[in-house]
Amino acid sequence: MNKLSILIPSNRPEGLERFLDSLKRTTRDMSRIEVVVLVDDNEQPKHVQYHQDRVEIHNKSMEVLSVAQLQWECYQISTGDWIMLGNDDIVMETPFWDDILWQAAEKFPDEVALFYPNDGMFGEKLACFPIISRKVIDVTGVFPMMYRRYKVDDTIFQMFPAERRVYLPDIMLRHLNDQGTEGYKLEDGRVYPIDRLAASFDNELWARETGRRVQQQMKVLNLLNDYSTIMNTKVCVGISTMEVARKASFYDYLNTLARPDSSIMTFVHGQSPARARNMIVDLALEQNCTHVFFLDDDIELPPNTLLELLKHDKDMVTALYTQRNYPHFPILFRTRNPDNSCNIFIPTEEEQGLVKVVNAGLGCCLIKTEVFKKMQKPWVTLGEYDKDMWCDDVSFFNRAHDAGFELYCDLNVPVKHQCYVTVHTQRVNGHWTTLYDSNGTSNVAFPMPRP
Repeated sequence: MNKLSILIPSNRPEGLERFLDSLKRTTRDMSRIEVVVLVDDNEQPKHVQYHQDRVEIHNKSMEVLSVAQLQWECYQISTGDWIMLGNDDIVMETPFWDDILWQAAEKFPDEVALFYPNDGMFGEKLACFPIISRKVIDVTGVFPMMYRRYKVDDTIFQMFPAERRVYLPDIMLRHLNDQGTEGYKLEDGRVYPIDRLAASFDNELWARETGRRVQQQMKVLNLLNDYSTIMNTKVCVGISTMEVARKASFYDYLNTLARPDSSIMTFVHGQSPARARNMIVDLALEQNCTHVFFLDDDIELPPNTLLELLKHDKDMVTALYTQRNYPHFPILFRTRNPDNSCNIFIPTEEEQGLVKVVNAGLGCCLIKTEVFKKMQKPWVTLGEYDKDMWCDDVSFFNRAHDAGFELYCDLNVPVKHQCYVTVHTQRVNGHWTTLYDSNGTSNVAFPMPRP
């Protein structure tokens, strides 16, 4: 990392000076820091002023304040290799914070990473003041954005896979915007004020920008060497469903799924699960696909799920998801019994990443077509293990394992399993408690939070 440009849209001179003073006190090497400020005033015409500690862009106030547009103005004149989106209501508190940042950046020579400090409000949950490279900004087309205030950070956060998001808790860049009376209530009782008009505008725009965000995610993934070969694979994304998915929101997740350009997608309607999956495999083989990605119509998955599974280059690999019914065990099995039944596998906190298993569900699973070519039809059958149950996934993986293929699960790729619940309240041990019935099978109690 050679130089960092901090972009500051500002219309509060006292806040700007407070931040600049804190920056000078805590930075070891100011020669590697550039502060670009857009002063939101009415001076005409637009002009730039160069000061000892900052560059100022003077511009006429916009009718509707758009932080994203102001940041775009700052970015166009910045010269840093890395860019930080700041504000004039922050204070740098960590001495020699820049040493911590440079050391973290050295671990990512490809410059494809997101760094973000501890803002004293949202912490690791959100990159309130993101730091990303000019390389990523230019490749993905981050700017210009039209968000007024709240979705700029969310957009940047979602662009990066989890392993490229680097939270820097030891850098305290305190956010002073916590004195609201109405807005988002923080865990310690402070309130982050919300401009409802700007929030409504940003939420509506966020919904319309889904396609653009997916393209940005794809461009970030393509910058990483891990994804350079998988984009040439041909995946058949197969969904077995009735006339429509069980929940309409399924399509929202499906539409954001990043996949190789040559991939195809098919829906099989109204068939048994075994018949539907066999029809999907037939189509995949007919179209010379390299993989089949089975996806049930009650799964909510992150956009990079398929690409994460592809990069492992395994015969069979599944995402991690749980049963709809309480106690919601993982649909994952590590050992197989002599009678072909399998024992549920519950990963420990220490287990991460790719693990070998003997059986799993087929609801979010990637399988190479070479597996099906070496197995006997029909590939998926019903009632093979339990005569009065489907067990299509258990019987398939048992036979695939016997044919010499191995199954893995990526514990770092969790997906959600949709279910229907009934919520009700009653007294438990003298306290009002919220309970829910998961598919009518069991009750789970949660203490009702105090307002």
